[in-house]
Amino acid sequence: MCDFGMPLTRQCPARLSQWIRASISIPGVHCRAAIDNSADRFRPGMAFEISINASRGAFLSVPDVAVQWGADGAYVWVAEQGRAARRKCVWANGSRERF
Repeated sequence: MCDFGMPLTRQCPARLSQWIRASISIPGVHCRAAIDNSADRFRPGMAFEISINASRGAFLSVPDVAVQWGADGAYVWVAEQGRAARRKCVWANGSRERF
């Protein structure tokens, strides 16, 4: 997911040798970037290829059928030192099939 201020690099097909740094100005699945055009090199309607290093953090992904529901929300059972242990889980990505 894109967050406000997340750095990115982008490349304009008309200037393939140049990668230019920018940052996310409107976060979401579709992102809008603020690009420095103080040198007046870019025009409205120009296309750009972008690259974003978007780490989601360290999450464990489990199939939705492994998730149990209780009065206090969703949980999964894990093996811990040879015993079953209950762990709270949260939905953290865009897939409706995995928690």
